[in-house]
Amino acid sequence: MISTSRGCPHNCDFCYNSCTGIKYLNRPVEDIFDDIKSLNSSHIMFIDDNFIGNIKWTYDFLFKLKDLGITWNAAVTTKIGKHLDLLDLMA
Repeated sequence: MISTSRGCPHNCDFCYNSCTGIKYLNRPVEDIFDDIKSLNSSHIMFIDDNFIGNIKWTYDFLFKLKDLGITWNAAVTTKIGKHLDLLDLMA
């Protein structure tokens, strides 16, 4: 399990992790890749509350991640339906 971000950019009143006044933060990609390599695993679970909280960062990260050829999973919001090209990249 690896965390790539902290928080969530949304302010949902029903959620335990709404970030009122707190900035959503992504880790540097190279730090995450160091963690992935140190696990020496073919399956990684990204344990972020919202893996697509920063769409541009997610695109950049996934383009680099696909070169590793690993299987992975992550939680996303339903907003993924507005970014079908990102969903295709995830697949």
